[in-house]
Amino acid sequence: MLSEDNSSYEDTTVLLFEIAIPRLLRFWIILLFCIPSIICSLFIFYHFIVHPTLRPALHNHVIAVLLFINFIFQLTSILWSLNYYRLGNIWPKNSFFCVTWTFIDEAFYITTAILFAWATIERHILIFHDHLLSTKYKLIFFHYLPVAIILLYCICYSIIIVIFPPCENTYDYNQITCGNPICFYDIPSVAMWDVIVNDIIPTIVIIFCSIALLFRVFYQKYRIHQQIRWRHHRKITIQVLSISVLYLFIYIPNVLLEFIHLCGISEEVGADFTLYAEFFENYGNLLLPFVCTISMPELRKQIKKIVQYCRRQTRVVGPQRLALPRHYVKNNKEADNDWFRLESNQDGTRWWGKAWTIQDMLRYEFDIEFDIPVTYPMTAPEIAIPDLDGKTAKMYRGGKICMTDHFQPLWARNVPRFGIAHALALGLGPWLAVEIPDLIARGVVVHKERTTTNGDSAASSTK
Repeated sequence: MLSEDNSSYEDTTVLLFEIAIPRLLRFWIILLFCIPSIICSLFIFYHFIVHPTLRPALHNHVIAVLLFINFIFQLTSILWSLNYYRLGNIWPKNSFFCVTWTFIDEAFYITTAILFAWATIERHILIFHDHLLSTKYKLIFFHYLPVAIILLYCICYSIIIVIFPPCENTYDYNQITCGNPICFYDIPSVAMWDVIVNDIIPTIVIIFCSIALLFRVFYQKYRIHQQIRWRHHRKITIQVLSISVLYLFIYIPNVLLEFIHLCGISEEVGADFTLYAEFFENYGNLLLPFVCTISMPELRKQIKKIVQYCRRQTRVVGPQRLALPRHYVKNNKEADNDWFRLESNQDGTRWWGKAWTIQDMLRYEFDIEFDIPVTYPMTAPEIAIPDLDGKTAKMYRGGKICMTDHFQPLWARNVPRFGIAHALALGLGPWLAVEIPDLIARGVVVHKERTTTNGDSAASSTK
């Protein structure tokens, strides 16, 4: 079929219709966004699979389909475009590859436009007419069936237009997408159908439904005054409006030019602008995963966790992290409140020293030690007093003091501002003030003055 109805040629002359940005520069400015965009898409798919609330949510279904189609486009058309910018021509040079590229390009464009237009309509159903989704059959008819019909129409339309045209497609291996060789659009009625049905109507629907949704949601909020429902409506409204802004900003200039040309204006008008608009339409595909991620609160939370984890991994507990403990020790000495000594290894990940408390005019001194946890500063250090291991119920195995109730909640509320000095002042200090007098009263801790009196003693006298 391809060999009969299509032809190709190679032209080594300089292309007249090419934007001024060099191909090598176009390659890099697309590649720099393409790699993070693919990673972001994989991040979204992973959380759609494992997150218990993302997948069942009805308002995420159309977005998930859009992202999946966009991901296929990134792995095919975008990468093939990068290869074209790198080589300066199409590779491999055969009609089958050109048909595949043209089919994916055409199918993606119209599917994205129509499917997202339906997404803006469906938001009105989800927010204001949720009774239409109250039963199984209503859910199928108003939620799943429209998406299936749109996908079926776009696939069938693209197959007819690209693969089985009644005319001969001519492929140019020196132009991107093989020169957009869809001869079917030389027929005025077909070209008009494509512009009106696949471009203009979806754009109008997106604009109208997005603006209407914004006004209806605000009106509903002030009319009903239900804070919980408003929060849910706000999430799904922001999601669709964010994508609407991206779509309209990237695609509407080209749609307007197509409409002007449809009205009889010469195609030479805005021809240069059309070339630039078609190139920068790639950023609509590349930015879509980022916009979806930002517009979903669940994914934003995951990103914050990843950023915090990366900060913890790259954070070195070196001189800059030791400044606060040293300043704290200095202030204590000046105020005659000195009650501990600390030192650490070279990278500051392991600490040890002495801490003491005064009871009945006697100084009780204990060895202390702790490691900086991998999740620091999200997790407080676990301070251990090995001499008191097993001597009190307010201590874990290994001599680690119990700070679960009085200190860890405080630490969690002040992440990442709290550090080692806070762990000592607000964790170890209060623990010593409460537990040591009780241990002394029960005879568990016995003061030793100058010479050791028994094996249970864990303190030394003040000289």
